[in-house]
Amino acid sequence: MREPKDFDNPLCAETDPDAFFTEKKGDTYSRQAIELCRRCTHQTDCAEFAINYYDLDGLWGGLTPNQRKEIRKQRGTRGQSIIK
Repeated sequence: MREPKDFDNPLCAETDPDAFFTEKKGDTYSRQAIELCRRCTHQTDCAEFAINYYDLDGLWGGLTPNQRKEIRKQRGTRGQSIIK
């Protein structure tokens, strides 16, 4: 699995990082951020990275924390902590 630090020119690096986070009031992410993720060549690797870590906030690979939680549930995995 590739990690975000290894991505060449991810589209998220070209925009305001705050677009990928929310105040958790309804978990509303900007359509612009989601669309940017969908167009990024690293979307799949980014999403898989975030699915593996249950304590990451924000939008990763176009997936919200709740969507990633559901994917972990479907896969029968809890994930691990990004904090070592």
